[in-house]
Amino acid sequence: VRTDENQISEKYPFTVPFSFAREKWNSNNISYFVNADINTDFLNAINAAADSWNAVVPSKFHLHYNGVSTKTEKENDGVSLIYFGPLTDGQFASSVTYQGTDQQIIEADIIINSTQNWSATTANETTANLQSVMLHEFGHWLHLRDLCGNLNSPYPNDIHSINKVMYYSRDPTLENWNLITLSDPDKAGLSWIYDHPAPVI
Repeated sequence: VRTDENQISEKYPFTVPFSFAREKWNSNNISYFVNADINTDFLNAINAAADSWNAVVPSKFHLHYNGVSTKTEKENDGVSLIYFGPLTDGQFASSVTYQGTDQQIIEADIIINSTQNWSATTANETTANLQSVMLHEFGHWLHLRDLCGNLNSPYPNDIHSINKVMYYSRDPTLENWNLITLSDPDKAGLSWIYDHPAPVI
């Protein structure tokens, strides 16, 4: 960072516990549907990921499984949908949220990459952990953003970013590919967004 005098400023440690994409839901109770072709083990993994966010205290926010759907495409249609479909960019999954006229979120969809090998709860070199990935994607529904950075030593009062659900990558070399537990910073992000008034920007 350069000062007003165009000099390089002194280094100062800082950390980013979570990142918020500004918009929030217009309700604290969100219902979602899952495509009917998803098997029971995968459905249980998806709902377990949602329940992890539901268990955050304090938080008034709740993700509610509302049953199966025959829909197979993401669209702004009033139905928050989770389904399998092909993704060509190598992503495990992709989330999209839709805003109303007041810029509040009114719907969200998740497409899970059908070209990826999946396990409900355990990853290895060729298979991804669906519960872990869905825990991350539900974080995007809440409008928490990806976290980057890979410091060898985190700054005081925070944990290493790779141990946060919202870290941008699941990778065997980082030993986070079976992460199914929300970190305190992940929980703090949810509580800050939905249990405190938004800051004036």
